[in-house]
Amino acid sequence: MRRWIGSCIVLCLCVAADAEEPGKKNGDVTDAKAILQRVADALRTTKTVRYRAIYKVTGWATAFVPNMNGIVVVGKQSELKIPRYHCILNVRKEGSSELREFTAISDGEVFYLIDPKTKTVHADIDPGVLGASGWAVQFVIIPEFGAPDALEKLLKTAKVEIKGETKIGKEDCIEIRIQADDPQDATWTISKMDFLPRRITSVFKNGEGVESSTTLDLDEFKANPNFGRNPFELVMPEGYKKTDDFAP
Repeated sequence: MRRWIGSCIVLCLCVAADAEEPGKKNGDVTDAKAILQRVADALRTTKTVRYRAIYKVTGWATAFVPNMNGIVVVGKQSELKIPRYHCILNVRKEGSSELREFTAISDGEVFYLIDPKTKTVHADIDPGVLGASGWAVQFVIIPEFGAPDALEKLLKTAKVEIKGETKIGKEDCIEIRIQADDPQDATWTISKMDFLPRRITSVFKNGEGVESSTTLDLDEFKANPNFGRNPFELVMPEGYKKTDDFAP
């Protein structure tokens, strides 16, 4: 438990001095595709982001997808085009009192799942080592951060429109709706300060046309923060065992 708390502290060791403001430049902020291009540029050039992910589900999807929250750090992709991340997550299914906690790390080559319940670190170059927790990670990280082709497909094929403006905390934001063939119907709430997302809401329909939605809030957001140590490097928790067996 001491090491679990220590991991949280490591991720919170961000100095208040922020680096450059990605995506901030003169340009058109009234054209939806122009805004999305600025978002793509900001995502691609941002080295590291840290935020508290708050992931909420509504509608029929609550039967399949749990609510989640926790500290997330995402870095630039490795030369292998594998994202780097460090997620400390709490997962709770709708209507359940059971709370699941775990840490998932990718250093750009090896994937790690740290399970405090079994005091085990699962490690392998295959992302399948994360087990059932692997899909949960994909909901709270934004892989476009640090990706060389961030949003390239959406810029070419998606229908994009401006929904309006809003505030998240004290930040002025623009809401853009992105409709693609995947299918995707998502609204990205973009900060006017750095053109990086602060909220992503997605709407899905089942076979009967009934809608369900998910919302990812990027709270306590920091772009290019300074860390006391490499957040993507595994620190083996005291008293844990390490295995290459896939997590359940």
